Amino acid sequence: MGVGLTGVGLTAAVQVQYIDTYEFTQLGQAIGGDVALAQFTRLLDDLPEQDSASQVTWALKGERDMSGQRFLQLHVHASPRLTCQRCLAPLEWPIQSDTRLLLVNSEAALEVDSPDDESAEGIERIVGARRFDVLALVEDELILCLPYVPKHEVCPSSLVALPEQDEPPTEEHVRPSPFAVLGKLKKD
Repeated sequence: MGVGLTGVGLTAAVQVQYIDTYEFTQLGQAIGGDVALAQFTRLLDDLPEQDSASQVTWALKGERDMSGQRFLQLHVHASPRLTCQRCLAPLEWPIQSDTRLLLVNSEAALEVDSPDDESAEGIERIVGARRFDVLALVEDELILCLPYVPKHEVCPSSLVALPEQDEPPTEEHVRPSPFAVLGKLKKD
């Protein structure tokens, strides 16, 4: 599976999905591309049908700091269609993510906290690899950016359903309280 990429120093589109994270960060390389949203099957598992023209735009840059730590800077932009959990209508959810990830050499290093590691404090860690799936990283970021309970700020159906009330309700239009019956029983 290939992806058309553009990057710093690249003059032509290259077909790449995998990188060597150690070389990528050592050389400070950068790549990016546009991928059809439909290509991310894990993301789309529980989502409604998407617009066939929906694209994910992403960019990845490798960095190395003065202490030798390696970082990946990931930018992701997409607008998947979700379902509003309030009105059940379609909802476009804009994702604009900018994430910095610290590369570590092993699974054990994911959990280790180094007291002298102030530059990486609060930064997510991932295990580097000689064959690292860039699109899986992009898909993971998209999944993490989805809300647990997506909702419109103001549901479109609520704008139509609410009649305007200029006058307060009259006595005949006011429903009696269900507790009024209990009040009468208490008096008896």
